[in-house]
Amino acid sequence: MDFAICPSCGQSVLDDDAEDCPFCGSSMKAKPGQAKPAPKPSGKAPAPAAAPAAGKPASAKSPAVRPPGKPAVDDDSPFSAAEEAERLVPVAQASPTPTKGKSHEVRCPMCETVGYVSKGAIGKPVKCANPKCLVPVFEVPPEPEAPPPPPPPKRNNLIPIAIATVLVVGVLGGAAYFLAMQPSTTAPVVTQIDPDILKSMNGDTDRPKNTETPKPAVEPVKPDQSVETVKVTPAKEWIEKALQQMVDSSTALRSQNRSKPFCRQQAAIGYALVGDIAAAQGQVEQLLKVGPEVPYYRIPCLTAIAWQELSKGASDAAVKSVATAFQDVARLPKVGRSQLEDASGLAAVLVATGRADDALKLLNQRQKSTLEAETAAALQIVRAARTFDLDEWYAKRPLSTWVAPQSAAAVASLVAHGKDDEAWKFAEQQTSADARADCLVELCRQLALQGRSQSPEGLIKKLESHGPAITIHGMAMHALGLRVRAPDADIASFVQKASEIAESLTPPAEPRLPDTKGVIDLKLSAPAPLVQSAVALGQLCQLQAAAGQPAPAAATLERSLQFARGMAPALDGVVELARQTQQTSAGILQIQLRQELKLKTDDDARLTTNAYRRNVDQLDAAARQSTLLQGEILKRAVGWGLAEPVWDIVSLRTTDDDVANRVNFMTTEVPAVLIEAFRRGNQSEKLNAVLALWKQLQQTDAPPRPELVQFEELLAAGEATRGARQLSELDSVDTRRDEWAHVLAAQQVKSHGGAAAFGFISQLSDIVLREECYELAASLAALRGQAPDVWKQVQAVNSATEKVALCRGLIAGLTSPSATP
Repeated sequence: MDFAICPSCGQSVLDDDAEDCPFCGSSMKAKPGQAKPAPKPSGKAPAPAAAPAAGKPASAKSPAVRPPGKPAVDDDSPFSAAEEAERLVPVAQASPTPTKGKSHEVRCPMCETVGYVSKGAIGKPVKCANPKCLVPVFEVPPEPEAPPPPPPPKRNNLIPIAIATVLVVGVLGGAAYFLAMQPSTTAPVVTQIDPDILKSMNGDTDRPKNTETPKPAVEPVKPDQSVETVKVTPAKEWIEKALQQMVDSSTALRSQNRSKPFCRQQAAIGYALVGDIAAAQGQVEQLLKVGPEVPYYRIPCLTAIAWQELSKGASDAAVKSVATAFQDVARLPKVGRSQLEDASGLAAVLVATGRADDALKLLNQRQKSTLEAETAAALQIVRAARTFDLDEWYAKRPLSTWVAPQSAAAVASLVAHGKDDEAWKFAEQQTSADARADCLVELCRQLALQGRSQSPEGLIKKLESHGPAITIHGMAMHALGLRVRAPDADIASFVQKASEIAESLTPPAEPRLPDTKGVIDLKLSAPAPLVQSAVALGQLCQLQAAAGQPAPAAATLERSLQFARGMAPALDGVVELARQTQQTSAGILQIQLRQELKLKTDDDARLTTNAYRRNVDQLDAAARQSTLLQGEILKRAVGWGLAEPVWDIVSLRTTDDDVANRVNFMTTEVPAVLIEAFRRGNQSEKLNAVLALWKQLQQTDAPPRPELVQFEELLAAGEATRGARQLSELDSVDTRRDEWAHVLAAQQVKSHGGAAAFGFISQLSDIVLREECYELAASLAALRGQAPDVWKQVQAVNSATEKVALCRGLIAGLTSPSATP
């Protein structure tokens, strides 16, 4: 059975014929909230109520006598007289959301629903915002009283005493000075302060005795004087503040927290970096609570924990951590850069705990030869090596894209953690020659960067079984790594030995454009050995230039290009052949081939035509790969100080009268790089020559300038916002956008300080890229003694994920062995 509902308070009324609501007194037929209308006055004074007969009680049905001005109260009403009066007054309705004029928050004592009323309703009854509340009317409680002001500080009586003391000491000191200046007849007694006490006074109890304070590896950058000064604290205090900030940020509201699992992940890594394994594991547990859908987030956490456990000798614990992380591999996404970093990081610690086979299988399933994979490997390498400088890495990046970038990164991580023997074994365990080359060469470079210099003879013994190209390449990269660590390092013996081995490499004859029969019977040389030799000689060229041998470097550069040309005939002739083939229909081409080759049947003609088209496509692809490799070697050689020899090669091959030998390098990035080099060197004659050839062949005034150079100039001109926005517009997969963002941030840290770098990073539109750049730039800044700049940015950003990224970077930089005190 349905009961009548009061339109004002929403209560059920049992009496179907009730005109007024027994609960709130409103009319059952009026609009909601409208009270029962009062009776109109008749103009006559009301007659006094008749008194009951003496000795008889008033009838139950007789109205009770009430004092004037008091409202009538029904004996059956559940309300008191005061409540009955308040009940008949219209009640304000609480709003479910804050609105203009209703911003004071109230909570219904019946249903706990939060509503909003005006502050004028405090102390008055209001109606609950929940229309289904059983007891909707309640009184708004008063605002809590403000805490009493603190008592005024007591007058410090020590100040007058201190002043008097200073005056007395001053007088006595003056007298003592006067007496001390008089000639003495006795030798002075000198009391030495105990060195340990002196160190304790200076807050330097942990420094070993009889050692000098080491000089900073890098001159600290002067902070911007316009920025508010932050009190410099010891590294330990910065780390404690950063860890606490990471924990606090992990509980931030969703509106300020892109990802709570990410925050917990970074906090776990932060604790692992400082060796607090228990706290790191606690953060991993919290990660699983807030991110059960992303259990693979704990892979980098457990990887960091396992390395700490290995360093503390807890091998069994490390094996357990690695096993737990390996279970999450199946849940890793198949795409994205972070999964590549997670895979290579885990692979390294798998090798360190005796599971090299699992590491190799994991990497073979995940890694790929792309720009994205190269960036992932580069980030892991600079983090593991604790240099955090992607600018330096980019300037000396591999001449050709790695075939196995994640394997190379895993080997670099092993070297960074002192696992040299395991790194050598894992590099040789790679399943392809290209992957072995990538790993062995990176291993040689990382040994030098870590300060573990090898002799030329020792490297030759390690590498000679893998062929002369890998031996030359490994020796060159080791020597160049020594120069990165110490610019005046002696590399003459490496140059000599590598040059002697290079004499054993015989460049191939340059292929000529084949005739029709040659295209059908096409057999191109395997590209891998040619690429390895070209790249190895290219790195030897760089080593010779670094050693101050420009003439041998130019000769080695030409030999390097000869190996690259051995991959296919010159591009211009192949392009013309491919164009003609594409423009000829299959039927006509079939007739031409049948007549030229005297084929007997239609089937022979059809099969021959298909083979011809297929092989022309192979020729075109190989010629383009050859030209791309030549262009990269020439472009990098300009940076090694060989701009003039490069221009000689470019101009000669581009203008060759024989189309079979011509390679139009004006279609590559080499002219733009040459123009920049000649402009910086004030070589106007060479500059004009490049511009003239470009205009002749390309019909424009000048080639587009290198994109990275344009970004660098924008930042140098103080237009960081514009540079960041233009960089953000690039595609993150098909360009070097992410890599360049890190390069530019590192340049800013080194040239202008952390504050400038963070200003640039803050303008990047991709929040994930911002977080990543904040982390690496903060590491580099802290490494260079700029922790205050990092902490300012931590306080300046609102996003929890950006805060934890900055804090992780701060901790990583401060815990690096080469951090500036």
